[in-house]
Amino acid sequence: MSLKRTYTPAQAAEIFQVKDYTVREWLRTGQLQGIYINNRWRIEEGEIKRFIKEKRKDSAGSRGGL
Repeated sequence: MSLKRTYTPAQAAEIFQVKDYTVREWLRTGQLQGIYINNRWRIEEGEIKRFIKEKRKDSAGSRGGL
């Protein structure tokens, strides 16, 4: 069994270049999927990649596909 790499909201915030609060809000609203264990959020690496890909697609559409 292999363990998946997970990130805290603070680590994810560094990756996304946003505030920790923003990542927690994304988790609460379901925009970003995470695991809530022992009163702490954890976000799997695959979810980080999915979220980045989705946001890039959204921003490309808002710029007319550029």
